[in-house]
Order: sequence, then C-alpha cells, then structure tokens
Amino acid sequence: MKRLILFLIYSFVILHSVYGEESRTTSADELKERVDSLFIKACGGLEKYRDLAEPSKEALIEMGEEAVPYLLDKLDTQSAREKWTLIDIVSKIGEPAVMPLIEYLKSDNKDEVKLASRILGDIEDKRAVSPLIELLDKEDFNIRGYACESLGKIGDTTAFTDVSSCLKDSVEVVRKSAAVALGKMKESRAVPHLIEGLSDPHFSVRMTSVSSLVEIGEPSLKPLIKLLNLSTDPMDPADTMAVFLAIESLGKLKDKRALKPLIKKLKDDDWATRAFVVEALGEIGDKKGIKAIRNLKKRETHPFVLKKIEEVLGRLDR
Repeated sequence: MKRLILFLIYSFVILHSVYGEESRTTSADELKERVDSLFIKACGGLEKYRDLAEPSKEALIEMGEEAVPYLLDKLDTQSAREKWTLIDIVSKIGEPAVMPLIEYLKSDNKDEVKLASRILGDIEDKRAVSPLIELLDKEDFNIRGYACESLGKIGDTTAFTDVSSCLKDSVEVVRKSAAVALGKMKESRAVPHLIEGLSDPHFSVRMTSVSSLVEIGEPSLKPLIKLLNLSTDPMDPADTMAVFLAIESLGKLKDKRALKPLIKKLKDDDWATRAFVVEALGEIGDKKGIKAIRNLKKRETHPFVLKKIEEVLGRLDR
C-alpha cells in the first residue's frame, strides 16, 4: 500500500510538471499572439484598424511588463510607423522596460540599438546613463547621435563631460545632438562649449547652439555680450557668424542688461550687424531699444536695414 501511494504521488508530480509546462507555453504563445494583434491595430496602418489604434495602444500600455518582451522583439522594424508606435507605447510603459532596453543596447543590430536608445531617453531613467555613455564611442554616427540626444533628455549631469566632448565630433549630426543635449541639461558649464558652437561650420549646429544658450538662460548673458566685441570681418566668416548669432541669442534672452551693448552695435559699419541688432532690440521690446531703432531710421541708408526697421516697428505698433 505504501509503495502504491508513493507511485501515485510520483505520477501526479510528473503529470503536473508536464501539463504545467505545456500550459505555460500555451499561455506565452497566447500572450505573444495578443500583443502582436494589438500592435498591428495600434499602428493604424490599415483603414479598418484606424478607430482601434488608440484603444489598442492603451491596452498594450495597460499590459505593462508582460507585453515588454514581445514589443521589444520588434525593435528591428524598418517601418517608420511601427517605430513611432513602439516609442509611444514602450516609453509610456516606462520603468518595467528599462532593463530589457538596456540589454538591447548591446545588440549587434544597429536598428535595435538606435531605437532602444531613443526610447530610454523618453523614459528618462538614470539607470540608462552609463550604458548610453558607452555608445558615444561607437563607429556608427547615428548611434552616437541618438545616445547624445537621450542623455540630454535624461538630464543627468554626470554625463556632461562625455556629451560636451561630442561637440568636437567629426559628424555634424552628432555635434547637433550634443548641442541640444547640453541645452536640456541646463548646465552653466555648457555655455563656453555652446559659444564655440556658434562658429561651427554646419548651420544646424550653430542654430541648436543658439537655442541651447537661450534655454540655459542667464549664465549665457555675459559670454554672449563679450562676443559682441569681435569684429565682423568678411575674411573670417566663422567669427562673423558667431557675432550675428550672439546678437540673435541676446534678443531671444530678452534680458535688459543686453540693451546698452546692443544699442552701441547700431553704430557698427557693417550693415548686416545693424540689421541683426534691430531685430534683437525688437525682440526685447524695451522702450530704450525702440527709441534707438527710431533714431537709427533717421540716418540709415542701407535698404535692407531700413526694411528690417520697418518690419520691427510695424510689429511693435500693432
């Protein structure tokens, strides 16, 4: 009898193990099928699924951690629609996706690395900082760019030195991403690097440097004013552009402490400089600046500067 009882117990354990494993496999298959079905609808690519797109996204977000492995299997997609859908869903799932995404940063598939990097930036979890910094040395410039961008979104200043060094990158896409990232970090230490960015050979880097200096705000003021002392020499276009963009930045900062040095620049021999100053004083909108523009109008002879004066005064008189 004792042997019979042991045999029955042993048989039950074996059967339970076999059927339990089969049940788990079935459950995993069903879960994958559900995630795949919802994802197709969430992408909204087919007309019949358009009304189901948002509810399907919400359902996947609600599933949370259990949906993550099946969603991340799609990181190598070549479809722009699917990429944006993954970014939207996985970034909203948030924390449960962080460690699996970090694992994908080690992938040999560049598409997986780039998309994982992008999503980690949107989640803004500091655990991703060190793994993202490691990507800044990758050969693929797009990977370096995405890593810079994501480190900026996370905003952890421990990455400052690594990101600022990317402003020296040989590829303008990476330099632009670094300039954007430094602005998002709002670090005063970034100002000298961004000031250099105003002389960058590529337009996109110069303009993102302007935006980031304005985003950082007050710490940018004195270095930008100091730039006004540079001469606008046609033989040195980099320095000339830096002066023009410094004037533009000061206008966007709207700080009245910039009025005096800007008004002084209205006497500059270079007509383009005077035009930039008129625009900047109009942006600040202070009475002293407006008065200086009106006084300039009486003596200005260059047609472009006169046109700019009319535009600015016209906006202010509305």
